Amino acid sequence: MRRKRRRLRRRRQKSSIFSFLSSFLALAVLAGGAYGIINFQDEILDMAALNTSSLNIPSDGPLMSESEEDNLLIQKVESHILLPRGEVPSIITIKDAAALREKNDFYEFSNDGDKVLIFEDSLTMIIYSPRQDKIINAGPFLAQSN
Repeated sequence: MRRKRRRLRRRRQKSSIFSFLSSFLALAVLAGGAYGIINFQDEILDMAALNTSSLNIPSDGPLMSESEEDNLLIQKVESHILLPRGEVPSIITIKDAAALREKNDFYEFSNDGDKVLIFEDSLTMIIYSPRQDKIINAGPFLAQSN
């Protein structure tokens, strides 16, 4: 009987030590993770400040991100034609209009620098010229599988 009681006491002591150590380890991991996240955010902010200053960009003016440029382009196109609702287009810049014209009549009046907006869900493709502020062509988007 005494042996059983001693064994039970030892098991309880071992389990309480184990639970204490596992709790301590979990807290240490959480604290280390929080410390790492805070330092990582500081490093990213420092890198962003360094990149901006090395480009000699004035800090008083806002920088336009690609998504802001895309939104501005979509607004310009939308002033000329109704766009599919709830759909974000893929935007591609034409770099070799001559080669495209040879392959497909859809690009007949396109020029280098024109933008192609592709709405995959509604299967619509629009060529827009930012220089002329015109819709060059619009039609169905037929994806090719290669």
